[in-house]
Amino acid sequence: MNYNVIYSQILNLPKVRIIPSGKNPNGSKRYACKPWTKKNVLKDIFGVSSDQSEAFDRAFTEVVKGKGHEQHRITTLHSSSLLGLLTFFNVSETNPVFISGKKYCKAFFEVESRVFDSNASIDVMLVSEDEKTLLFLELKFTEFLSPSSHHWLSDKYFALYGSLRDVLTKSEITVGEVKQRNHKRRKNGTKYTTSEFKISHVTNRKLYLGGIKQMISHLVGLIQSPASDNHAIFEEYLNGKKPRIILATLLYDPSDIRELKMLFEDYKALYCSIFSKENDIPGKIKTFIGAGDSYNVEILSAPLTYQKDVRDENGQLPFLSNVKSIYRF
Repeated sequence: MNYNVIYSQILNLPKVRIIPSGKNPNGSKRYACKPWTKKNVLKDIFGVSSDQSEAFDRAFTEVVKGKGHEQHRITTLHSSSLLGLLTFFNVSETNPVFISGKKYCKAFFEVESRVFDSNASIDVMLVSEDEKTLLFLELKFTEFLSPSSHHWLSDKYFALYGSLRDVLTKSEITVGEVKQRNHKRRKNGTKYTTSEFKISHVTNRKLYLGGIKQMISHLVGLIQSPASDNHAIFEEYLNGKKPRIILATLLYDPSDIRELKMLFEDYKALYCSIFSKENDIPGKIKTFIGAGDSYNVEILSAPLTYQKDVRDENGQLPFLSNVKSIYRF
């Protein structure tokens, strides 16, 4: 990833202390703070007011305590979780957010569902005013700016991807065979072996395939069951209500930057090709896992963007003034 482009053309960096996230001085950067001061430092940088403080504290805790381990990345300048937190932390009945014409009055972060034998977290769950619609958002800021020629998956997904092979083939995505892969743990250097397969474009063209894998996994989780052993909020809104459940991805659109526009368009085109309504990926997954008819899950056939579907639809709200400035909204 070209961090210099992010820090010079996407972000309008505030005049605060910023330091490298790791050993590479030209790599990822973060806002300087001690671990126990992260929340308050972010409040100061982005101008969270005293009357918004309680809502920010609740949302911050949900984000950093979630399964995604965002406590390690929440102060990183290009963190998608940070942008999502700043966008939706203050959503309430008095500060609703409108997306695709629907009014949402509650937001929950790092909401877990069950994907086969483990839990997965979806970045944000928005609850409509009448509580009849749940909009789950997988947030992306700069991830699709780092495409790759392939993406490896655990063999536990192999049968699922086999059931989706016809759809993936239409989008020129191939599913490889299961292989034994050797790895080394970072902490102690011990070696271990896993069974994995890879997905790739037929021409080995570089694409953000990890985002597609995440959306398929989230569909499995939403269709399979809530993770009631760990995060009961999803189950709470399911019980007796049978709401409309929508999964979507929310992207930051860098199209006004010439060297980034094509990367954004490539991921958008791949997403639309795979998750088109005619492909009915949710229906195929529902059939594969043998789900009942208690509720249905939809996926939007095109990505949402912060600029069009949050900023423009809400008249610049719900962004704080410092958020609008730093993220060039």
